[in-house]
Amino acid sequence: MIYKLRNDREPIRIAYLGAFQTIWAKHTLNPFEKLKTFKEGKANIEESVAQSPSDMEIRFIRLSVQLNAPKFLGYSNNIEEDKKIIRHCGSEIKSETLQKMINECIKLKQ
Repeated sequence: MIYKLRNDREPIRIAYLGAFQTIWAKHTLNPFEKLKTFKEGKANIEESVAQSPSDMEIRFIRLSVQLNAPKFLGYSNNIEEDKKIIRHCGSEIKSETLQKMINECIKLKQ
C-alpha cells in the first residue's frame, strides 16, 4: 500500500495518515476496499488521539473527518467533545493558519 509510513508512529503523522486514508477510501472502486481503507484511517486517527489527547491539531483532524464522513459509517461520536475541547483550549494554538481553519470549520468566531 502506498500510504503506509515506515516505523513512524508520531501521533500527528498518524493523524494525517488516518485523514488521508479516510479521504482515499472515497476514491476506491471496490466497496469492501473502501470500507477497509476508511476503517484503517479511523483507527489511525483514534490511535493518534489516544497517544496525544491534548493536541489541538489532532483533535481538529478528527473533527474534520467526522464532520465530513458519511453518516452511515457511524463515525461522528466525538464531534461535540472535540468542539468543546478546541473551544476551551483554542487559545493555545500557535499556528495562525490552523486557527483560521478551525474557526471556519466550527464557527468559533461569530
